Amino acid sequence: MIGIGAKIEHPNFGEGVIFGREGDFYRIYFKELGEKEIGVEYDGYEVLEASKGDSPQPDVSDIVEAIDHVFDEKLSVLTS
Repeated sequence: MIGIGAKIEHPNFGEGVIFGREGDFYRIYFKELGEKEIGVEYDGYEVLEASKGDSPQPDVSDIVEAIDHVFDEKLSVLTS
């Protein structure tokens, strides 16, 4: 099932996790790119791990990875 918490593989953006939905768009965190919005009607990705229901709990490792990514981006801005 596609929805919040699902892990996907996008043909251009790589592996990502759906962490939100706003209207007709999913908010997806991609390991290599950060956050992107993709229309809910888009079907060009592969579901690697289905959503776990209507109110799934985020995986702690996904949260840690996202925070590390944000810190790395901010640190590179501060040190350049």
